[in-house]
Amino acid sequence: MSNNNRNIAAGVFHYSSSQESTQIDGDSSDDNTDSLNTLEDSSDDKEYSKNALVNALVAWTQASEAELAFILAENESINASSSITECVTALDKIEDITDDIYMKACEKFMDPDWREMFLAMPSHRRKGWLVRL
Repeated sequence: MSNNNRNIAAGVFHYSSSQESTQIDGDSSDDNTDSLNTLEDSSDDKEYSKNALVNALVAWTQASEAELAFILAENESINASSSITECVTALDKIEDITDDIYMKACEKFMDPDWREMFLAMPSHRRKGWLVRL
C-alpha cells in the first residue's frame, strides 16, 4: 500500500488517544481554571446587562405611562374648557358670516386646538380669523 492512505495529524491533534499528551504552548491546568472563571465572569456580566436592560425598560415604561396620563388629562381639560357647543355659540354671535365660512369653522372646531384658539382670541379678532379660513 502506498503512503497516500495514511492519516497525518499535526499540531495539537498529533497525539494518539493511547499516548499521554504534553502541555503545548504553555497550557496548564491553571489556565483551564482561568478559562472557567472567565466564562463565569462572562455569565455574571450577561446577567448584570440583562438586569440593567430590564430596569431601563421598566423605567421607560413608567415614564411613558406618566406622560400619557398627563397628555390625556391635558386634553380632557382642553376639551372641557373648549367645547364645540361654546365655539358654535360664539360663532353665532358674529354678524355677517357666510354659510361657507360657517361650515369651514365647524369643520375646524372638530380639532381641540382650533377650538381653544378660537375661544381664546378676543371677540373683535374672530371675524378676521374666520374670513381667512
